[in-house]
Amino acid sequence: MRIAIAGVLVNGDFGTVSATASIGSTTLSVVSRDIDTLIAQADAAMYSAKSRGRNCCVSWHELKGENGGERRRVLKSGSILFNERRSVIDCTVKSLGSDGAGLVLSNTSAIPPEFDLLIRGEGFETRCRVVAQDRQNVEVSFR
Repeated sequence: MRIAIAGVLVNGDFGTVSATASIGSTTLSVVSRDIDTLIAQADAAMYSAKSRGRNCCVSWHELKGENGGERRRVLKSGSILFNERRSVIDCTVKSLGSDGAGLVLSNTSAIPPEFDLLIRGEGFETRCRVVAQDRQNVEVSFR
């Protein structure tokens, strides 16, 4: 599909231009079973394809690494700490692995690109980077 798109030339008053396609994909899994999460993962993969120089395909699972991304389903209370720990947003941790987590919030619009995740009941705290998000779900990788 990428090759077919790249082979098309568009002519107009502006001259001739060609187009390319950056494609992001994901698959259904235990961690990502709802459509909003799947769309957010495919979107993150597409933007990764664009940042690699465009005109390429990237899978969400490729971003996670071959052995990375293994998570277990959990239901834990968490806190997102940012703004030098002066701001706190409560969340629910829905999946947890050695390299990342899936979080659920009432609204993700105020979430910064990087923050500290605290799970008090586990004595767990780590730096996180947002890799995908939709209106109520955030997928993070641990730094």
